[in-house]
Amino acid sequence: MRGGASRGFYAIAFVLVAWTIVMSIQEPLLFDGWFVTQWKTGFADYVRANWMGEHAWVNPRAGQYLMYWMYEPAVHMIVTPVLVVAMYLLMLVQLRGRWPDPARDAWHLLVLVALSVLAQPQLGPVLFYRPFHANYVFGIVVQLLWLVPFRFALEREPERHESSA
Repeated sequence: MRGGASRGFYAIAFVLVAWTIVMSIQEPLLFDGWFVTQWKTGFADYVRANWMGEHAWVNPRAGQYLMYWMYEPAVHMIVTPVLVVAMYLLMLVQLRGRWPDPARDAWHLLVLVALSVLAQPQLGPVLFYRPFHANYVFGIVVQLLWLVPFRFALEREPERHESSA
């Protein structure tokens, strides 16, 4: 049974990565990429313009700079699948309170992916449109990663939480 369950986990992970790569290749052009294509002078000029408020959004955040690099096709094809898979695996860590175990977590991973597909009405743009991906998926991955030690700490001390209830 354990071998079949771990094969299921890896099959789900493989489909998730393949789906992300195919969608990254097929990504439709939406809007204008938040003016990234106009910065032909280089990354330093892009950073300066963000911090000096020369863009309409005047909101320099980490995702803006990641987005600049995401317009390189090779970077987009590597970073997008890594961040999408990391997001789902970190969601699984938050759900289970431990690192994913392929033998026990296939069903949980499938449910997480299915619920996110059902619950997000704009899943395509959020996961694959480069400005949204670089800002929001990157942001949730950083936040979920930051919460991992806290989630593990909750799992290490269950008797303290049970006694206070």
